[in-house]
Amino acid sequence: KERTGSSQFKIAKFIGAKYKAVLPGNYEKLLLVQLRRLSKSGKLTKVKGSYKLSDELKAASKAAAKPKKPAAAKKSADKPKP
Repeated sequence: KERTGSSQFKIAKFIGAKYKAVLPGNYEKLLLVQLRRLSKSGKLTKVKGSYKLSDELKAASKAAAKPKKPAAAKKSADKPKP
């Protein structure tokens, strides 16, 4: 995660390194088209040539990442000592 977002080149490089065996030859062009589509739909924001998650997606991902744990039951110390 980068504070200022990730450039198209860095995203393509990461995807190429991780999924090289299964990618088509024109995956960089496909990536560009999808990045533009996500920008228009509001899921990504473009800032100075980099792409960042929109504020509403950040809030949704934080909420999904932190599921609440049930409170642990306290052991009762009500037993009298002999």
